[in-house]
Amino acid sequence: MTLADIIDRVRTNTHDKDVLEYEDTTITDYINDGIRFLRRTILSIDALQLLDEIVTGTLPAGEAIIQQDMRSSAVLEVRLNGRRLERMSPWGIHNAREQGAPQGYFVTGFGKINVWPVPTEDMEYRIMAIQDMVLLKNLDDEFPLMNELADFVVEYACIRASMTNEFDLSQETSIMGTVISQVEDLVRKYNSRGVQAGGYWDTAETAICDYGSRRRYR
Repeated sequence: MTLADIIDRVRTNTHDKDVLEYEDTTITDYINDGIRFLRRTILSIDALQLLDEIVTGTLPAGEAIIQQDMRSSAVLEVRLNGRRLERMSPWGIHNAREQGAPQGYFVTGFGKINVWPVPTEDMEYRIMAIQDMVLLKNLDDEFPLMNELADFVVEYACIRASMTNEFDLSQETSIMGTVISQVEDLVRKYNSRGVQAGGYWDTAETAICDYGSRRRYR
């Protein structure tokens, strides 16, 4: 579904097929705002649904920074040689030049992956990251999410358009609440998270985390 298709549906629902009320640029702004809303909702429930591809490559020995080619909204997971790294804070690193098998990573500049300690050998990396949102601009631009979610964007844009013309917004506010609830239900239907039960105490493998410090409790 293209931007032109969505604009046409919004005009049909708002009875503005003759382009008397809203310019295409105004409706496009509402549509992009709707996509932002959907992305935020999906990120909070199951970010994996926004994952398009997994970034792979080789981190040379002595290098501690992986520069992605894309700007990312979120980094979900980083693995080196198949081993998952813990997300950490740079403020917990006392010696940034320490070398050894990397234990953790932190993100700077919306996508630059910094690993610690500095690896002493070449390592294959595998990064799961969500690409930053690309705004719809041209009429032939494709809707970036699954088509089933386009219905909610159309509804969102129609509500936003109605809010500009009415003094009493109670009905639109109520409809928006219903739309939000339906979006959350749909995203949860596709939720890829499983349920995992574990013991109270850490295992030897998970006892070392967060900045390399030993923790007592979860």
